[in-house]
Amino acid sequence: MDSKRLVQTFLLIVVLSNCARVSAADTWDSPAFAADPAILRQAAQAVPAGKHSEATVLLNEVHFKFDEDSKMLETRHLIYRIENQDGVKDWAETSGTWQAWHQDKPEIKARVITAEGAVHWLDSKTLNDFPVHEDAPDVYSDERKYGGPLPAVAPGAIVEEEITVRDKAPLFEGGTVHRWVLGWSVPVNKTRIVLIHPVSLSLNYEVHLLPEATVGKVTDGGLETITVQQGPVAAYTRRYPMPHPMWFCIPKSSFRPEPHGIRSRPSMRGCPMTNCEQRTCRR
Repeated sequence: MDSKRLVQTFLLIVVLSNCARVSAADTWDSPAFAADPAILRQAAQAVPAGKHSEATVLLNEVHFKFDEDSKMLETRHLIYRIENQDGVKDWAETSGTWQAWHQDKPEIKARVITAEGAVHWLDSKTLNDFPVHEDAPDVYSDERKYGGPLPAVAPGAIVEEEITVRDKAPLFEGGTVHRWVLGWSVPVNKTRIVLIHPVSLSLNYEVHLLPEATVGKVTDGGLETITVQQGPVAAYTRRYPMPHPMWFCIPKSSFRPEPHGIRSRPSMRGCPMTNCEQRTCRR
């Protein structure tokens, strides 16, 4: 092989290697299911598992998009790795909650990438819809849960899911307050909260106990996009301080959230506290 061909071969290998590293680094910024399974596994290898943790959340990304009428489109993009058999037991299903009077049934997509690199997609035929308070006859609520088992879940597997819940009508005409807790009972590698709203619709937000969080704002086409990003957060335990909360309020005018209100969403899997609460905004 002549020297020119050797140089071309060397450059090709270097370029391909650099591209692979860039792709792995950008994995947590990619749209749902856009990352190649091999690249996703490569990026996950750089995230250490927590001691005794049953799972590791690689990416917790949530988008809240509001329209002019305060109706919300919530999209949750979650990627996590199963660390042991306890993780198989507790993290082997996917689900979304909804209230039929003002929301459409959740849309759920998910894939499981095994330790060997095989990809198994969620079969929507395995999903079921049932009342959240089915075993509590004294609780009157139309809150429902839609979900089912994930395929091929085993230690070392990586699960990626996207759950979308769309409002048909706003929860309250006067506005709502949302509380989102970034701490989980397992380690979280990266969190991204995105708020999108028309500039004509007032939105107030506060971030607490997150000194390293970054906040970015972009306005385009009459929409303001607020992006809050946080790096690694340790697993929440009884000895660990209060999980890191973020509040945001969608009022019809200048409201301030009261300390008491109506809890309308249960805690998400893996978090010992309520991950998302909606409360009435009062004057």
